[in-house]
Parts: sequence; structure tokens; C-alpha cells
Amino acid sequence: MTDDGDKAMRADAPDLRQQGREAVEGPQATREAVRDVVVRALSNRPLEEGRVRDVVHAVLEGAVEAAPKGSAESVEALRQAVAGIDDALERAAMASKLAIEEARSQAAAFSEQDLRRAVDDLATLDRLYFEALASVVKNGTKVSARIIGDLAEHMRRTGTRTGAAVHEALAALERPHARHVAPRPTDIAHTARAGAATIAAIGSGILAGLADALGPRHEKDRTEPPEKDA
Repeated sequence: MTDDGDKAMRADAPDLRQQGREAVEGPQATREAVRDVVVRALSNRPLEEGRVRDVVHAVLEGAVEAAPKGSAESVEALRQAVAGIDDALERAAMASKLAIEEARSQAAAFSEQDLRRAVDDLATLDRLYFEALASVVKNGTKVSARIIGDLAEHMRRTGTRTGAAVHEALAALERPHARHVAPRPTDIAHTARAGAATIAAIGSGILAGLADALGPRHEKDRTEPPEKDA
């Protein structure tokens, strides 16, 4: 990330924390609201490792600050918040895969180094998710640290949506003759508006298109725990 990018993210952090708080406190289901906040934020900046990390950390910090103080209510709110982040990063993985496929179809415009960096950024998404949870465990209150720590430990054992999407995307990209899936016209329009100059920026534009196309998840996902066996 450039110095300008670093400064922009530091300036954005308080606003993202506030959006994270509002996602928990507002009328919309927490999981869906947190997902939407993260997706919107990532759609407005390149899907690079450092920028993704900063968005997720800031939104999660805000969500933790707004979680109810009662034990049961706090567990549920934080469970839904971390699930919303997982949903958002799952979509980011899908968008990154499509961006890399698009870049490969325009090989003259992108170097092998560009492609490798994009693949590396994609591969880090699940790790970034757990890093964000670990930061809460380290810096949060005793209650939030315990709850997030328990959730993180369980998800390490059972896996996350993000991890599954990253694994699937990397496997598809490793195939020598993987079928290219071109972005839809709406995705290309989003990319053009973003002034895409890198694969990471193309991914952000596609993420915006995916968010519009997929819409809210099924109603059951509003209360579904992030753990697979919960």
C-alpha cells in the first residue's frame, strides 16, 4: 500500500468503526448489516492485503464496542458480527478470483508479478479474518476477548466461509485450463467507475457488482452461526 493509501485508511478508520457500531445497534439484522458495511468499504478501495486488514479491524472494533453488555446478548451480537465479516470476505474472495481470471485474459496488460501479487492477496483473506479476531482478543474487554476467542478457536477447527471460498478459488486458478468467466456488464461498469489500474482495483469493482447481484442472503443466514457445527 502506498503512503497515500495508508493515510487514507487511517483517516477512514473512525468512520468505519462508527459504521460497525451502527451495524450492531441499528434495526437491520447484525450479520447482514456488518456484511454490508464491509462489502461497501472494500468495494471502494483495492482488494489489497493491507487495505482489507484495516477495513476488517476497524469495523470489528466498532461492532465490539456496540455489543450489549449482558452476557447472552453480547455472545449473540458478536457471533453475528463475526459471521457478517466472514460473509463479506467470502464475497471478496469470489471477486478476487474473477478479477484474476479477467487479468489473465488480458495478459498483455498485466505482468506475471501483478498476477502473483493478486493471488497472494487472495490467499491471505482467511488469515486476515483470524488476525482481526486475534486483535480483539488482545485489545478488547475481558468479556469480548473471551467471546471472540471462543468463536475463533471453534472456527479454526471447523473452518470459515472465507477459507472455503479461498481454497476453491485458488484450486480453480491453479488448473492449467480453467475456464475464464468474464465479468457481467454491470461488473465492468463498476470497474470503470473505480478507475481500475490494478487487479486489486478490478476486484473491488467486481465485488460491488457481486454485492448488487447477490443481494441479501437467505433469511436463515441472519441467525445462522459462523460455526458449521453449532
